[in-house]
Amino acid sequence: MIRHYCMVLQINARKFTMLPHVATGVRHKTTIQYATRPDLPKLAYRKLTGKSPGVVFLPGFASNMGGQKAEALEEFCKSLGHSYLRFDYSGCGSSEGEMANYNMGAWKKDVLFVLDELVEGPQILVGSSMGGWLMLLAALARPEKTAALVGISTAADHFVTSFNTLPIETKKEVEEQGSWKFPTKHNEEGFYTLSVNFLREAENHCVLQSPIPVTCPVRLIHGLKDSDVPWHVSMQVAERVLSNDVDVILRKHGQHRMSEKDDIKLMVYTIDDLIDKLTTLGSVLKESPIPPHTTAPHSASQDQRSPDFISNSTVTSKKKYGHIFPACTEMKSMKHIVILMAVIAGAFAAPFVKGEQAKKFLRLKRQSGYWDPSHSHNQWGYTIQEQANEYWNSLRADAQYYMDMGNLMFDRSVADENNRLYMDMLRNVRAQLDAHTGQQ
Repeated sequence: MIRHYCMVLQINARKFTMLPHVATGVRHKTTIQYATRPDLPKLAYRKLTGKSPGVVFLPGFASNMGGQKAEALEEFCKSLGHSYLRFDYSGCGSSEGEMANYNMGAWKKDVLFVLDELVEGPQILVGSSMGGWLMLLAALARPEKTAALVGISTAADHFVTSFNTLPIETKKEVEEQGSWKFPTKHNEEGFYTLSVNFLREAENHCVLQSPIPVTCPVRLIHGLKDSDVPWHVSMQVAERVLSNDVDVILRKHGQHRMSEKDDIKLMVYTIDDLIDKLTTLGSVLKESPIPPHTTAPHSASQDQRSPDFISNSTVTSKKKYGHIFPACTEMKSMKHIVILMAVIAGAFAAPFVKGEQAKKFLRLKRQSGYWDPSHSHNQWGYTIQEQANEYWNSLRADAQYYMDMGNLMFDRSVADENNRLYMDMLRNVRAQLDAHTGQQ
């Protein structure tokens, strides 16, 4: 609610003109720099200074910082004035070393070095394939430096899981030979050579065997036609992270690399909305902090590892990108929200929108010059009562949708408890809205 309401206040400052650059190519690239580390190889990186939260891109296995997604993100962050950093792991791309001499632990240290030494403040980590695995490891090790996570075809535990699915005879052969030819379509040889030591070391960094204590916003984008890393890996990540703010976005025709123009647009829009959410909520909570004990509408006991936990996360697609019903903590701070509404009502008030209206609003917001101060106040200004009614109707419709989804859950008791909590939430919100708008 805060996000939709306050979004218009940032339009003047954020002239979003990224999309033409995605189509025509990146201009004015940052220069390559090298970070020197004692007893470790130099890390090659490109850095764009700007506002917080910054964005850090983590490439995939045997990839580098020169890919389409990495370059498109730089142009996007430049258009918004936010900081951005992309880099090559040890032994990869322009960084020093030979790739065969490094492993998951070494690349995790690379990511932590970047967060500790090369950027300032919390960052949105964007991980592609293996980079999605590393972003989870980084979020666990540096929660104070992690503002949000965006996984693209996240390959959490992938090498270990793939090896463990091999027949016993094949695994014995690999151990005897000392290496495994991991099949791939992304090089001329048709395989990557992984040593047994690499696989054994990777086992120390697996994250899918237990709950993942990550509480920041998480967005996971995956293609249903990904033949390298199955899309259900992203579903597993969504199930295991403890954050209540989790979206899984499935692309019907998406491949593993997610490098088509529409794939990149979706990635950029997802990050754009996260920046909106983080900057808007950050500025509001500075003035109206939510008590640290505030909890989400569903209970922590369900959050921590009910097999149906995924139903508490938003599972969406590009078609349902406009308005998402988050299970978040703002509901218990409705008083502050209504006060905020009263302060900025009028010419600076954007209508609460949903569905297609929301998608149109977001598209317009991304066009330069969208905010027109000469607009009729009647077009933008709603009374508090009208805004409250629209918000209530939208919230009720979304709650009904999620209660209907409960029919698909295996554990009926969990669905019933969720329905009860949703109804309690709706009653509380309705009472608070009525109290602040004078309705009985």
